[in-house]
Amino acid sequence: MTETPLFNVLTEEVLEKAVIATPHGHAMLPEQIATWVGFLISPAGDVSSGNVIILNHGRDVR
Repeated sequence: MTETPLFNVLTEEVLEKAVIATPHGHAMLPEQIATWVGFLISPAGDVSSGNVIILNHGRDVR
């Protein structure tokens, strides 16, 4: 769950329940996604070639 303008279409109640359900208790920020993209396109990102990176605060293992 990433904080985007689509948050504005949700009711406060729905949004609160969704955010509380995330392992870190808050939505990811676009800047956090951008940081990962920056890493992946940098020379350091070569070590992750062929991997699937799921950016969801670990929600799929909760």
